[in-house]
Amino acid sequence: MSQLEKVFQNIKKYPNGEKVAIRLTQLWDLAIVEDDSTIPERVMQVIEAHEEKLLQRSQWDMFENKPALPNFRQALKDSTDEEWRVFKKEHNILPLEKPDRERLFVDGSGLVRGIGFELWVLGEAIPAADVEKQLIVHRVIHLDKKGKE
Repeated sequence: MSQLEKVFQNIKKYPNGEKVAIRLTQLWDLAIVEDDSTIPERVMQVIEAHEEKLLQRSQWDMFENKPALPNFRQALKDSTDEEWRVFKKEHNILPLEKPDRERLFVDGSGLVRGIGFELWVLGEAIPAADVEKQLIVHRVIHLDKKGKE
């Protein structure tokens, strides 16, 4: 069993662990194929910072057993191409779709708040109207900023 698989099995023990690990894997997959991987990396760091809430871990467990998500991200980085390919195939990791990639840009920019980040990480439905409204607000801000340059 590869180190990546071992760390994944450890995260799966927690409530929502598999969902969070799959989202992190999708983000890492995007970071590999993108020219600029800073946004997926930044969002991965935000997910790690909220490990206690996302994985429903107690503060004592976090203190006693240390955070698990940074270990998973490191295992993703350290995995060989073969391990990576096998892991994605075994766990049916699909690439992020266009709406997810757009959302990443918005989340990574720090301009948009309150559009169900936790639900998105867990792969649950988010009211489309809320996301669309926030994306429009973001585009208006972006275009206004460009117009002032």
